[in-house]
Amino acid sequence: MEKEVVVWITGWSLPDRFWHDYAKSLPEYDHVFLSGEGCQNEMDIYQRAECLIHNINKRRMYIVGWSLGAMLGLHLAARFSNHIQKLFLINVSGCFVKSEQNPEGWDKRILRGMIRKLNQNPELVLRAFDQQMFTTNEMSQGLLRSFQDQYRTGEWDCDALTAGLRFLLHFSIYKDLEQVTSQVWMWMSEQDQICSPQEGRRLASLVSQCKLYSDDKQGHAVPWTAPARIRDWLVKGMQDHD
Repeated sequence: MEKEVVVWITGWSLPDRFWHDYAKSLPEYDHVFLSGEGCQNEMDIYQRAECLIHNINKRRMYIVGWSLGAMLGLHLAARFSNHIQKLFLINVSGCFVKSEQNPEGWDKRILRGMIRKLNQNPELVLRAFDQQMFTTNEMSQGLLRSFQDQYRTGEWDCDALTAGLRFLLHFSIYKDLEQVTSQVWMWMSEQDQICSPQEGRRLASLVSQCKLYSDDKQGHAVPWTAPARIRDWLVKGMQDHD
């Protein structure tokens, strides 16, 4: 019997190796990783993701996405729900920027400013963004520092970073939400300053099959700050066939 497949999708600016330790802890599945590395524009992000799903060739799959990766997972679920066993969304928005659907979203001017500054000083843009991903308590534990030591060194692909920000500028799942018929497990961090918890609850209420889990201690970067909790949650969801 073929193994089921787990598709791991990273958040903005992160390589697919972010998920490798998670995958190693689940040897009973085959694993496929998706990130924005090498993408020249936002359409590359969509096309790469859809091509990956086609290549899996109708095998039973789970999708795990965090932040931008969770938004992309929603897009894939709207297109390929019949092939997706379950969708795990960690700190997600149905529409990232401020809108009628998401009044708590980001102002478009902030994202456009980040795009302009990327070519001047990408490290400064990334480190400013990182500050918002971690709570004060998480930073006091050194978790921001360890994250940046791991992922904020080396050369920057400004085209790929810009593509991700343009994705966030334009993404909205609401017009296609009724097409998402897969089971959805959603994790929401109450101290998230990137994806509004209010928007998370609003989105969860509109998804046809959604189990919402909330956490009042973690910030946006919960897959990094609380990996054991996220891993246990994923295992529980993958073993739950109701």
